Amino acid sequence: MKNLNHAKIIQAVEKAVQAGHEEFIYDFLKAYGKAKTTINRLKRECQVYCVNSVWR
Repeated sequence: MKNLNHAKIIQAVEKAVQAGHEEFIYDFLKAYGKAKTTINRLKRECQVYCVNSVWR
């Protein structure tokens, strides 16, 4: 994980909270420096899980 800048983290989290959209958790992870690849992988896995659980 890259160096964390507390001010930038706070601003990013506040922005994500104010937006209040479905992708909050991904914005939160991005604020803490998670790689885009990791976030995209999580999105894909969540989509597959949601689709599979709906059809069971």
